[in-house]
Amino acid sequence: KLAASLDAKKFLFTSSGAVYGQQPTYLKQMPENYVGTIDQMCDANSYALGKKLAEHLCKLHQKQIGMSITIARCFAFVGQDLPKNAHFAIGNFIRDALEKERITILGDGRSIRSYMDQRDLSKWLFSILNFGRPGQAYNVGSDKPVTIFELATLIRDTLAPDKEIVI
Repeated sequence: KLAASLDAKKFLFTSSGAVYGQQPTYLKQMPENYVGTIDQMCDANSYALGKKLAEHLCKLHQKQIGMSITIARCFAFVGQDLPKNAHFAIGNFIRDALEKERITILGDGRSIRSYMDQRDLSKWLFSILNFGRPGQAYNVGSDKPVTIFELATLIRDTLAPDKEIVI
């Protein structure tokens, strides 16, 4: 509504790959048209459900106000602004490699992610805003999958080759 009141012609909503729910093991990448499922009764899914609902509201507003709205479903990113002590595995691994006795993986290390540099993210967001098809959602992330264990190993080998990785 704010964008419409300012007479904006285009609007980019930054969503999340979380809107898909748990990625099935048979999918190497999430296609934009994958429906996925999210257990709406699980408290841990509040973020994903909020993003999914916000996408739906964007779609409704686009029809109602006639504004060009595109959606960027962002996945995992890395860059100088990434927190080193939050819920981001790569930031925590970097912190551990630089400051701790060992690099700690929470979980079994088999989860798969794909990381994109924040500078590339900004270029893609700009492109989606300016050239994306109205009403379309675009996945924004790297096409190179890496397990969390592989990621921790890469960071260890790059920053602190003598540190132990603990799962």
